[in-house]
Amino acid sequence: MSKEIVPKEGTCALCGNFTALMKSHIVPKFTAEWLKKTSGTGYVRQVTQPNVRKQDFPTFRLLCATCEGIFSRWEKQFAEDIFIPSQESRNS
Repeated sequence: MSKEIVPKEGTCALCGNFTALMKSHIVPKFTAEWLKKTSGTGYVRQVTQPNVRKQDFPTFRLLCATCEGIFSRWEKQFAEDIFIPSQESRNS
């Protein structure tokens, strides 16, 4: 079940335009997925609430849709070209 993104207006942290802001991951989503995949339990937990499983990392309204798309492409390229291959070669 996906969460509906309800944009709220503010100043985009990248372009500086006052516009609708998207929920942005501070830590890229692929990192959270990798942490869950490689954890002993398959879950992520916070130090402040160790008994509560977290499905995802926090998001904040930081970027407009255009800038979120730019970051998304950069993150995808980094994950595919650098992060995942480095982790796979490390585990070989």
